Amino acid sequence: MIKAKHLMIVCVVAIGSTTAIGAVGLANSGADDSKLAVQDESKRPGPPLAERLDRLKAEYEDAFRAYNAFFRGSTIPEANKAKAAEIWPDLPAVVRRIADQAAIAPKDPAVRDAWLWVIEQIRPFRDGGPYAGEFVVAANWLVLHFGDDPDAVRVGLEFANQLTASRDFLLLNFYASAKGRESKGLARLALAKYLERKAVQVEQARKIEGRPARIRSKPVNTDGPLNGKNAVMPAVEYAYFLHLKQCDAGYLRAEAQRLYEEVIAQYDDVPYITASDRLTEALLRQPEPKWNGQILTAEERRRIENAIARRRRSTLGQEAEARLDDWHNLAVGKPAPEINGVDVHGKSLALSDYRGKVVAIVFWGTWCGPCMQEIPREKALVERMKGRPFAVLGVNTDADAVVARKTIEAEGITWPNWHDRMPGLEKNEVLSIEGPISKLYRVRTYPTVYLIDAEGKIRSKGLRGDALDQLVETLVAEQEADNG
Repeated sequence: MIKAKHLMIVCVVAIGSTTAIGAVGLANSGADDSKLAVQDESKRPGPPLAERLDRLKAEYEDAFRAYNAFFRGSTIPEANKAKAAEIWPDLPAVVRRIADQAAIAPKDPAVRDAWLWVIEQIRPFRDGGPYAGEFVVAANWLVLHFGDDPDAVRVGLEFANQLTASRDFLLLNFYASAKGRESKGLARLALAKYLERKAVQVEQARKIEGRPARIRSKPVNTDGPLNGKNAVMPAVEYAYFLHLKQCDAGYLRAEAQRLYEEVIAQYDDVPYITASDRLTEALLRQPEPKWNGQILTAEERRRIENAIARRRRSTLGQEAEARLDDWHNLAVGKPAPEINGVDVHGKSLALSDYRGKVVAIVFWGTWCGPCMQEIPREKALVERMKGRPFAVLGVNTDADAVVARKTIEAEGITWPNWHDRMPGLEKNEVLSIEGPISKLYRVRTYPTVYLIDAEGKIRSKGLRGDALDQLVETLVAEQEADNG
């Protein structure tokens, strides 16, 4: 069972993260249903509730696209900054308007979908950051009115990429509220994935003294002057960082394993469908569905539908088994699975050909912004290690090898790259699908780096930046000493 003391800490931090704007909405969303002035939608003048909410969402999305279009098109830096601040879409205002509409019929499925949409808009900005309050408003409404609704609970399946007090609150409350079999299975798998990730973050946090900075979204120690990429961790994130230092990584990991095993035993056949899939399905049901502001062609619609259909073949049990397989067979110290494939030029490439060298396997794609940002650092690492027993091997995940080859040439990438394309996947697929190598290595986020020692054993996974460089140097030096 989830320990009460952990739940108490999580809830205190989550409530503390609510902004003034969010606190008002939170108070409204927490009202007793019997006291809400619920109106009969059929007697309300004007367009239906779902249509009104869709208009609010469309207005925000249009404003966001206009912002992005301006920012890409303007060539005057100072004018960019002033104008960007002026036209930046006001998400808090949209959240307030959604809350006003939601109060009319708090349990309407359109209200649920609107709050799920809010969470999707916030996720790229860190929900522990500027929109923490808005995230809490959405989370609290979902818990109060849709805690046993599978289409609300499934939003947690995509939460393990980022840890915040608000996510703790939402996942733990879904776990406690779910009653139906599908909802319970979704809540348990979502919480298991999250606790697995949290255990890793707890171990990292306990190694850090004092108030850390943030570099590439990871807390690190820092000395000397700070800059935009090396700024002191904000108060809300620091509060959660302190919470992590108080947690027990061993307990979190054991609880995650227990939940995975429960999913396999009791919810094995429940379909694995994410909230993103549901939102995409809703998009396709519109008369003229748009993707990034452009009306989808019939061919694009077909590709999206095929991509979703492929993902829906998975079940909660299969996902849980994959997670446990990751723990047992892809843990640090285990032999790295052999990779036999073809590179982006169609030539055979095998991991075993590099036995005797330290190898960094980099999973990346041209579609991945953080992946592209890492290329200069990877090139510098290759240059420093020239002539030593070290190699970088890329696993490119683009659907089209031509796109990969052009980028590799343009960026001056000199190391080999497997082309990890799912069999039968069409070029220019709208939604990314993991290929056989990514599936073999259970890659869930990009970029991901596996560091393999000269004996073919996994020595780290997910390590980046200075920490990766330091471990590479250590392992290469050890191999050079062994070679005499």
